[in-house]
Amino acid sequence: MGGWFAMRSLKDYFLFTGFSDLLPVAVKMAQELNYTKEEMIEAIC
Repeated sequence: MGGWFAMRSLKDYFLFTGFSDLLPVAVKMAQELNYTKEEMIEAIC
């Protein structure tokens, strides 16, 4: 993903991919499935 993303911020990337929009839903689902904070961070990274 060179070009456009190389000149933008990480925030722009997350907004473009929809990551920021889906994050609250993903966190809620992970909590309902009893995932720990560490497991959520590992899944994202």
